[in-house]
Amino acid sequence: MRLFCAVELHPTPIIRNLIERFSAHGGLFKTVKPDPLHLTLRFHGEVDTERVDVLADQLDQVAAGHRWFNLQMRGLGTFPASVGLAKWPRVIFVAAVTPSPIERIAAALAEPGDRPFVAHLTLARHRPKRRPHRVQRQKLTQLLSEHRQTDFGLFPARELCLIESVLTSDGPIYTVRHRAALQR
Repeated sequence: MRLFCAVELHPTPIIRNLIERFSAHGGLFKTVKPDPLHLTLRFHGEVDTERVDVLADQLDQVAAGHRWFNLQMRGLGTFPASVGLAKWPRVIFVAAVTPSPIERIAAALAEPGDRPFVAHLTLARHRPKRRPHRVQRQKLTQLLSEHRQTDFGLFPARELCLIESVLTSDGPIYTVRHRAALQR
């Protein structure tokens, strides 16, 4: 099964609005389903069923060593980072303000060889078979510029989740396999 560790976050109206705007952006983006969103802490990939309990125990241990916190989200970002008329983003996201406890939690879950952690909420992914025209590039550049410093608010982080992701043609189906409460 395909697993990852995350914090579930419920979107604010402004984030819901942005997801709708990207969805209506000429079919160039596949947007995420907003209820709930998740901030991925560590992607495990394909995991044998026998390892689920081990990963759940690890999540419990990490959660036991960390307190509840509120995660401040501010500004839109992209992967790759440089976006303009010459380059098109693969991912559009809302950035978490750092430093924050989320980085310590991600570090506690990390394994050698993991990519560097970037705290973010993915809103949309580019559909690679669709090529944007100049007007769409300009609109996206303007939208990103408008929200580069937008304060999206505080999001309570109360638990860590081990989530299974089943990929389908209609998008991923997420099932929480384990929840680990952060300390009060």
